[in-house]
Amino acid sequence: MESKRFSVGSETQLPLRFRRSYTSDAAGIAQLRKIASVAQCIPPTAMYPWKTESEFTTLIEQSVISITAISTVIDKPVGFICLDDTPHTTLIPGDSWEVLLDDSDGDCDKPLSIFPCNTLWVKAVLVPTSTALMSDSTNMTKEDLDLQRKLLLFGYSSEALLQRFLHIALDNLPSIEHLLVPCPMGQTYRVFENIGFRPRPLQPSSFNGTVLHIKSVSIVPQLLLRLGIVEDYDDFVVRILGGDGLITSLPEEFYLDELLKDQNSNNKVIVAEDAVTHRVAGIMCLEASIEDQQMISRQYYTELYGKLRPMRGQRNASKGAVTSNMVRIKFFYIDPAYALRAKSFLPVIYKEFPFVEYVIITLPYDTEKPPFLGDFDHIPLRKYYPRNSEGYLIPPPDGLWINCRYAADPVVATPVRSEKDITSINVFLDEPHMEFSQHQITLLREDIQRLRSGRETPEDVEESNINSFVFSFVTYTENVGSEKQLPIVVGVASARKISVNEMYSLRANYDLDKLVNYYSKAPRDYSETDVTLSSEEGRRKFFRNEVRGLLVRSFYVRPVYRSRISFLMRELLRHTDCELALLLEDNASSPFTTLLHQLLRIQPRRVVEKPRPPASEPVFTPRSPERIPSKDVSPLGCLFAATRRTLGDRKKLVHTRIIVVGAGSTGLTFLYRLLTVPYICFTNLVLISTDGMPEHPNQQQNLWSTDRMELLEREHMGLTVGNPIRVIHGSMVDIETAQRYVVVDDSTYEPYDYVILTTGRQFGVPLSISSLQQPVQQRQQLSRTSTPPGVLPISGSASVERLQRTLYELDRNPENVSNIVVYGSGLDAFAIATSIINLGFSPQRMVLVSPDVTNPFVDKDAFECVVRMWSALGANTMHGYKISRTEYDDDGTTLTTVVLSPVPALAAPAGPGTDSNARSSVEINCSLIVCCEDKDIDSNVLSTLNRRSIVFDGRVTVESNYLTTNPCVYATGPVAMFTRRYGTTTSFDEFNARDVGTNLAEVILGTLGFEEFATPNLQSCTDKENELLAAHNELYSKVLDENGSRNANYGVDLNSLSAEKDAHEIAKQNQLKQQQKLPVYTTPVASRIRLPGKYVFFSTMRIFFDPAQCTRLYYSCIEDNKPYVDDITASYQVATPADRGSIYKDVEQDLLVIYLNKHTRLIDAVVYFGNGSPETHNYMCLIGLPHSLLNLIFRYNEARTDLLESDDCGSNSSMSGSKSTASNKIDIVAQESTLNLMEYLRSPRLQVVFYDRFVEFYENLRKKMQEHEDVMKMKQSALQRMEVTPRISAKNRAIYLEKLTEMQKDFARRVQYELIKFLHESKEYLPQIMYLPDITEHVEKNEGRQE
Repeated sequence: MESKRFSVGSETQLPLRFRRSYTSDAAGIAQLRKIASVAQCIPPTAMYPWKTESEFTTLIEQSVISITAISTVIDKPVGFICLDDTPHTTLIPGDSWEVLLDDSDGDCDKPLSIFPCNTLWVKAVLVPTSTALMSDSTNMTKEDLDLQRKLLLFGYSSEALLQRFLHIALDNLPSIEHLLVPCPMGQTYRVFENIGFRPRPLQPSSFNGTVLHIKSVSIVPQLLLRLGIVEDYDDFVVRILGGDGLITSLPEEFYLDELLKDQNSNNKVIVAEDAVTHRVAGIMCLEASIEDQQMISRQYYTELYGKLRPMRGQRNASKGAVTSNMVRIKFFYIDPAYALRAKSFLPVIYKEFPFVEYVIITLPYDTEKPPFLGDFDHIPLRKYYPRNSEGYLIPPPDGLWINCRYAADPVVATPVRSEKDITSINVFLDEPHMEFSQHQITLLREDIQRLRSGRETPEDVEESNINSFVFSFVTYTENVGSEKQLPIVVGVASARKISVNEMYSLRANYDLDKLVNYYSKAPRDYSETDVTLSSEEGRRKFFRNEVRGLLVRSFYVRPVYRSRISFLMRELLRHTDCELALLLEDNASSPFTTLLHQLLRIQPRRVVEKPRPPASEPVFTPRSPERIPSKDVSPLGCLFAATRRTLGDRKKLVHTRIIVVGAGSTGLTFLYRLLTVPYICFTNLVLISTDGMPEHPNQQQNLWSTDRMELLEREHMGLTVGNPIRVIHGSMVDIETAQRYVVVDDSTYEPYDYVILTTGRQFGVPLSISSLQQPVQQRQQLSRTSTPPGVLPISGSASVERLQRTLYELDRNPENVSNIVVYGSGLDAFAIATSIINLGFSPQRMVLVSPDVTNPFVDKDAFECVVRMWSALGANTMHGYKISRTEYDDDGTTLTTVVLSPVPALAAPAGPGTDSNARSSVEINCSLIVCCEDKDIDSNVLSTLNRRSIVFDGRVTVESNYLTTNPCVYATGPVAMFTRRYGTTTSFDEFNARDVGTNLAEVILGTLGFEEFATPNLQSCTDKENELLAAHNELYSKVLDENGSRNANYGVDLNSLSAEKDAHEIAKQNQLKQQQKLPVYTTPVASRIRLPGKYVFFSTMRIFFDPAQCTRLYYSCIEDNKPYVDDITASYQVATPADRGSIYKDVEQDLLVIYLNKHTRLIDAVVYFGNGSPETHNYMCLIGLPHSLLNLIFRYNEARTDLLESDDCGSNSSMSGSKSTASNKIDIVAQESTLNLMEYLRSPRLQVVFYDRFVEFYENLRKKMQEHEDVMKMKQSALQRMEVTPRISAKNRAIYLEKLTEMQKDFARRVQYELIKFLHESKEYLPQIMYLPDITEHVEKNEGRQE
């Protein structure tokens, strides 16, 4: 999680910068600890024994909050503090320390009220004085003397530094009221005593010493709050008009003087003053109104809070009928320096309004939310209507946040140990809870039953061996008429510990290592490893159990106490002695959504694909705590996690209303990127789609389009688990830009702050077909939306359902033996045809017609295999044909005949399966034409763009940051294009949709104010005049070129350009300069479709792939490119669709082609066709890798050489001669190599290449080695040679490469070292099939060099 900057509230300025500690700070802190002068300023070792880097790393990783002070003078860590919820000494029990404290206050009879929810322990302190950092060397340079002078000039004491540390920590943890420090007997640290820590005795325990205690008010003075008076008007009017510090917007009619004068029991003004200077710091205007409460209940979903009715029975019923139960913050201003202390207003509000239980505030959704809302809960808006019953326009209401009086009550997490505890939980479960699903309740009852059975075991079983835990969250309230406090159960939870093997299984499937440092207590092991008989067992011997995990199975808290969820999760970790809380959810259950907002969403890892053994190690699911029989890991759903550190750093809640129109790949990847930012939680994401949230292609029974493989199945599941996105089924028909709401075709009005248009282009009826039935005079008025009878474009689930009904009707009519024409040129046509025959339609009645002859399957042999497979099934494939005539019955409603004619522009043969001598018109009986050729944008979107004056030029024109002409509407994907000021740009369809969606999401994040995502190149264009000039010059130059009068030079110099310069070249340079502002997409594109039987076609290639520039490595076991289809034909003749799987024979047919770029020597594309089990995601990793990394050319040539020698061709030649011959024929004869590329890529030694972290490692290694000294020398030598000869020959290039990679060179040794180090760091996940030498000394040496 990204560390956040802290707000500093003390006036004393120190030459320090405070921030949350990074793990990388541990080395600098350990070095600081070793300085002799610093050692004299720190607590004794008996109090805080931390010395080494690993110890400080553990403190940073496993504590609630840790802060590092960075000196602005020397730019190094000069101080450190760590706070945690448990003491570091084991003599004080971490799970029950609160019972050992004496709660009485020595100065007064009032108890201190020390609870785990409001107390933290100071776990580490390192606060040296500024003079301790001064060097005592006698030989100092001028720079050293200057540093010494600055340290003396900006000096500070240990007390000042510690007080600032605590001030910052408490400012950012407003719920903490007490700090404790364990102090062993005979030990003391004057700094603690000097700032106010006082000893407090403990109950008898094994700890021999006392506990130092200090209240937070002694460190951070609280604001003085009082009712406002008229004299306050002059103090605030200037501040309010300044604008800084306004929490709520300034009302149109706001008379502060009257509000201060006319205060009563329902209207009050509270003023805050600084406790020391008595300077006014804030003002809050409040109003309690029963009419306001009724309006809030009508506009917002307040059912979770009982529609704001009284929660507890202490109120008089007759009085409650006319008195509001809520008070509204109408206006709130607070000085930004005191913003973190705004929580102090809440107790005073409830004191001044004793009859209310709720405080509400309304704020715009698109503004940054203040820290004041940390204890408030967001309430969603009900269905919005833009006009009331009287017809008046109503603007969309602002967001509502609510706080309850009882949310401040202390809450205690109590482990369930007795029948009395179980009884109280059962009573709680019998009550209705809207957000507590029945599945969660069932899991909780199972754990309770398991806990009961566990207590029946012998008493000598150690408590540490208990695996399941049940907790009740309890608060206390005063009983009416009695001073005794009664416990009230406000929540429940159950969990179980995770074993070491389970933890590593989760780490292998999810990227937990980005969240947790599993090697903080001890460094990684780089010792020698050996090859083991069992590769899987070999890697398990490296497993470590330094981070103990807890799987949360059930969790629920009443809505009033939602602000305590982070604390309650910490309590689960404290009572179970674990460091990591995990929550594993899938779509089969309804998780507690509010809990998911507090946890981090762990991204799934791409698992290396390999043939699965018949049995594997057991896995576990969130539904069963026991180990279950082996199953595919794909059912594992979404993983959420939290540590004490992440729970102490509250996530940034973003309530901005973002509406995504269109559920295509671009829109889904945009949403996924927003959801995966670890420190941000979006609460108002809306998806408008005609078909709702689509299923992942792996979950669809039939694929009606090409699968582009942008999202993994687990990634796609993250869009639905916990309902992070509200889905509206429908189509957008309008965007109201004035009031900011989107109109859906089902009369839904959805308010927005930003609209993201990512609608795809749907298949329509080509004009050439729709015009065949119409008279000549009506053809000019035709549009793509007109659909003749018997013609069906596939554009969504509605068209698919209509197609299924049509097929059913055709099958029911035995007299109808006509055909179905699938009209399309791309892969979608074959996907649709496959789905049609999977529905039971005979392939003999299928005709695939393509008006284009281009090869949609990239590779010629793959294309030929597909065409011959369809032909063997009885289907006709006609490429280079168009529909020239359609005939209907007498009624003109039923299609009977279709005439197919060759496309006139295509004189060459159409492709595989066509006869060049018989290209004449064909007439066939046809009942249905399925169109999947031409695509167009939804007519509703077009009309909306036109109505709202959003510039449209065939597609929505956008700037480099995807912004349309409306400042709140963004667009990308197939619906959009960059404005023509950037010249001719490639369509978004040509790029990977995940690249496009991710880039748009980062632009939106930068727009929302997250500076780490701000990209200057993608900001709005400012210099429009130069861009318009460039566009004008380009257009003018094109006109001259087309008219043949280029040399006439009739151009007008609009910018006083020099007459000698060519306007065309200037326009081109201007366009190139503008195109540098455009985003760059580099991720390869992929395509996958299912074909009849178990056949699959898959391809992946780099952007702008050109087969003519590549060498082709080919493998096929398909004889004469005629796939085996006898089993498929039999299945369609004798079996039902459900029984076809049992008929297939295991006749594996595979074709794999790898394209190597002749110039870059990189893998540019991979194509597969067959019915085997291809590792498609592994193949996607190959794009962009050099072939030498896989030793492809050598192995391919070696297999070719073996083939030539077996045929007595070149058997007398040398090995080098054979390799040369093979190398020369590598792209001529495709079937001369016997190398099975699929099996070769499955070889164990190549599995590391497909490892998901290898890709990142390889890219980083390339960047690092490009700056290596040997490489720089080689570049210099090559440049010197190029001064003599303009080009470097292949021979010289090989010489340079050989010299660079010589084993005695440091370059080669460095590459070997980096690779071996990477293999050591990945040995827990990779099979142990290779020997790794001991590199411990090398690692220590290199890490010391980096420091």
